[in-house]
Amino acid sequence: MTTTLDDLKNFDVQGATLTFWAVRRSIPTGRPPVFTPRHVATTTELDEKLRSAMKNEFSRIEEVQEYGLLTENNESSALSIAAEDTHVGQIVDKTVEDTAQNRADGLDKIKNSFCYVIKLVSGDAVVRGVCKTDASWQIRKSESWIPVFFDLMSLASNRRLQCTYPNALTLLSLTTQSSC
Repeated sequence: MTTTLDDLKNFDVQGATLTFWAVRRSIPTGRPPVFTPRHVATTTELDEKLRSAMKNEFSRIEEVQEYGLLTENNESSALSIAAEDTHVGQIVDKTVEDTAQNRADGLDKIKNSFCYVIKLVSGDAVVRGVCKTDASWQIRKSESWIPVFFDLMSLASNRRLQCTYPNALTLLSLTTQSSC
């Protein structure tokens, strides 16, 4: 099934089921990268913010252009590239369903993630928004010092992962349920 910009604009973001995936990447020598997504439980408040980010991204796009080396992109356009020309197929294949094996059951499963995926399913349509993580997702640099925060007149240790996410996504994928 070929999807169009109208399909994306008409996607029911509010009524869709949302799942969040943190994706780690390893690059074996001489081989393509390997992506390992982990499903992460999210709060209702975060779900609403993620839905809002997806809606903002959908509304920003006014045209879709085929990717090429000389393609000029602007703020209201999106580039289209075949999945076969990227490694996105690995991520799509591994984020089909949430199982016990792919759930993040601890910080060690999501720290140093390469990107995250917001997956929305509405009827037979699936949209995935992918965004590369920033430095706030990196744990390695903080292992040699103790992060602290000031709360209620006392200083406490803070060993939690506090990640940030932008309100814009770098990749959107719209497919049918049967193909993902």
